[in-house]
Amino acid sequence: MILKGRKNIIRLAAVCFGTIVLTFFASFYPSTLSSSLADQTAFNDLQQSEKAYPYVNYLKIKNLIKGYPDGSFRPDESISRAEISVLLARACDLHRQRPAITTFKDVGPGHWAYDIIEAAAQAGLIKGDLDGFFRPEEPVTRAETSALLLRLIQRPLPAVTLPDFVRDVDSSHWALNQVAASLDAGLLTMAGNNCFEPDVPATRAQVARGLALTLNINPESTEFPLTSILTRVKGEVTLIKPGQEPKKITDETTCGAGSTIKTSPGGKAELRFTDGSGLRLGENTELTIKKAFGQSTILRDGSPGTMVKWLEVDLPRGRIFGALAATYFDRPTAAADSPGEPKNTGDAAPVSAQQTENFPPNEADSETRSPPWWSEAFAERVRVRIDTPWAVANIRGAVWMNEVRDDRQITNSVGGPVDVTSAGQAVAVPAGQTTVITSPAAPPASPVRMPLEEQLMWMESKEWVYERASAIDNAFSVDPMEIILPAPKPVAGEIIQAFIKATSDAAAINSGPSSGSDGGGGNSKTSHIPAEDIAPPVVTSTDPAENSVDVPAENNVTVIFSENIQPGSAYNNIIMKDAAGNTVFMDKSINGQTLTLHPLKEFNSCAPVSGVITVSFDMALCDTANVAVQLNGGGANRTIYGSASNNNLTAPYSDLTYGTFYTVTVPAGSVRSKDYDTYNDEVNWSFITRAAPIN
Repeated sequence: MILKGRKNIIRLAAVCFGTIVLTFFASFYPSTLSSSLADQTAFNDLQQSEKAYPYVNYLKIKNLIKGYPDGSFRPDESISRAEISVLLARACDLHRQRPAITTFKDVGPGHWAYDIIEAAAQAGLIKGDLDGFFRPEEPVTRAETSALLLRLIQRPLPAVTLPDFVRDVDSSHWALNQVAASLDAGLLTMAGNNCFEPDVPATRAQVARGLALTLNINPESTEFPLTSILTRVKGEVTLIKPGQEPKKITDETTCGAGSTIKTSPGGKAELRFTDGSGLRLGENTELTIKKAFGQSTILRDGSPGTMVKWLEVDLPRGRIFGALAATYFDRPTAAADSPGEPKNTGDAAPVSAQQTENFPPNEADSETRSPPWWSEAFAERVRVRIDTPWAVANIRGAVWMNEVRDDRQITNSVGGPVDVTSAGQAVAVPAGQTTVITSPAAPPASPVRMPLEEQLMWMESKEWVYERASAIDNAFSVDPMEIILPAPKPVAGEIIQAFIKATSDAAAINSGPSSGSDGGGGNSKTSHIPAEDIAPPVVTSTDPAENSVDVPAENNVTVIFSENIQPGSAYNNIIMKDAAGNTVFMDKSINGQTLTLHPLKEFNSCAPVSGVITVSFDMALCDTANVAVQLNGGGANRTIYGSASNNNLTAPYSDLTYGTFYTVTVPAGSVRSKDYDTYNDEVNWSFITRAAPIN
């Protein structure tokens, strides 16, 4: 491994193969491969595969955290009471204050965070202890973190029962209610061995995770008007916004509540939302968006996202296809730790209960018995309502169709149940089935399998369904109840499989030319309904999956598509690259739905366990032996010795542990140029050793 040093700029000149970049051209339609594969990490000591990454990156994008000058975040270190006060003040957009009389005896105008701490105190976020001290440089505990995060919301704390398996928080603990609430909301998780460790300092990663989630579970602060992107697909499409003249749509435009969209004969249009949800309008269709609200969320890569919270539309005529992202999660209570799970006690000694009085508990509202407010954000509920002249369709998360004709109204589902109500009666339409309403006073008919006519309607929109499946998959949010970063759920694959199952009758029809004979009393013809597959395949999964680690060196790369594939015009342009951007030569083959890429040379997951570290400088160095280089990792710190010659410092190393994170440090002043100029910058670099060989 080679490093280059140039004043304060250190860049990696060559690395072992650690990242595989696949570039697809026109051969396929790989829309489910997330763009985050190529994203840079938020900080140099926090990888995208780590559980804290999306939350830390979210706060960075929101300009709430910046990290350290060396580009690190130091997720496992503690955070002081002054630092968390500044963080919370930023989150609340508080303004600096300099009162005539200081609030705390130990935080005066000379303290670096004085103005912000005063603002947080005036806002009621923090309080001093009984003696009037704040102890700004002491680490904040996990219990205190729970209290502070919940106080940000400024809503009554519901009565939540602490799970019985929590061993180290009894009924007398000052933060009993806050700990129970933070566990129930998923803001903090168990520390291990059925312990919450309330008096152990919280880590920077734990605080970041809790704050990011807190900012996205408050129903009042996360709701805002929802807009969509309207696109003309073909024909004439007219948009009428409130208080404006009708406008013919030629390019993409935004629209929100109060907007009416009309399509002409032969016209088609699409509405797209940022969570992947969408509506496709057929010809001769009129749709009015009556209400539209969005809700903020955190995407898997930490980007701020928006999901559909409530969408209410009026459909007086025509046909729409809809796809709604199922953005809710199962909400199990916190679970007991598995037997034998190691206990993570942190690096600092517990803080006594007397030190927590500056964060007194919010009084739990004992009268509150409804579900706690934090469960609203991800609860399963109706998110889309379609009003037609004779009925109402309610959708929680599904792919469905509504059609309004003069003599009937149809609602069917490809994936997920749809509730339809008319004439005071309701039915649930399962996936692959349809219901019909024949008059204003008629109830919805009992659901039956979609007839061929409706399946063919869906086949015409197959490409749109696959696109929405991919968009929903890529925009999937993190789950607050997950202790580790959740692996991407196969949403696209599920939707595609449901579509294939629901339209199997139409897909089985073979297209062919019409035939007939003339004679006698007239003409007779036998018609063949075309069922051409016009939608391109989409990627449903990859192996290795996104953000995989410890991949065996001899591993192939496989890409699974939604249907059988064959080489396209740009098949030979498929590229595999390593982290340095070098092309990795490979064989490639196709078998059914699977594309396999086989590297022709071994690529390592990371660095070898024995080798030579080389640091290249932009100056000729004095020949120097026994230059001390620090190599820290694997629970031990060691010093290795290198030699400087010409422009390079080389230091051999050996016997490192497989699959372990190491940091290399060349102390400032270790080398000099031949002009006797000392290199006064410290050189730091981290790497992970490759996985152990497979026996």
